[in-house]
Amino acid sequence: MKKESFGFKILCDTEKALAKAYGAQNGDLPYPARKTFLVSPEGKIEKVFDKVTDLKKHAQEVLDAIPSE
Repeated sequence: MKKESFGFKILCDTEKALAKAYGAQNGDLPYPARKTFLVSPEGKIEKVFDKVTDLKKHAQEVLDAIPSE
């Protein structure tokens, strides 16, 4: 597996606690809705991507949405 070096953290919500907190639950299904949240270093949600379907395209959309320093 190739390791990447990003200037930000990537989070995995294995316990589904964040999905509940951010309203990303998927009804009664056992998995959350596929959403991406960009969160600033200060903890502010800067952008929400709803209804993620094309993962290859979405990855680039997310990278493009991250402000450059």
